[in-house]
Amino acid sequence: MVVYTITTACEGCEHGPCLDACQFDAITKGNPYKINPEICTGCGACVKVCPVDAIVPIQESINSEAQKYAEKYVDEVVQLDD
Repeated sequence: MVVYTITTACEGCEHGPCLDACQFDAITKGNPYKINPEICTGCGACVKVCPVDAIVPIQESINSEAQKYAEKYVDEVVQLDD
């Protein structure tokens, strides 16, 4: 699962468009702003509004049981599309 992090390129915008874009309240104000990886859903809304391109994806590991179910689901969906 991909989640996002905010790099040091963040200028700590006064209004913080990423705060408004995040529907899950995963971002906290600061300089730089911070994304809580346990709350981030990976939707990417914050990335689209960051004026300085300071938000980048990181790979977040998920537990093996969840990974197994996710792969099974993807395989089933792909078979339906064939």
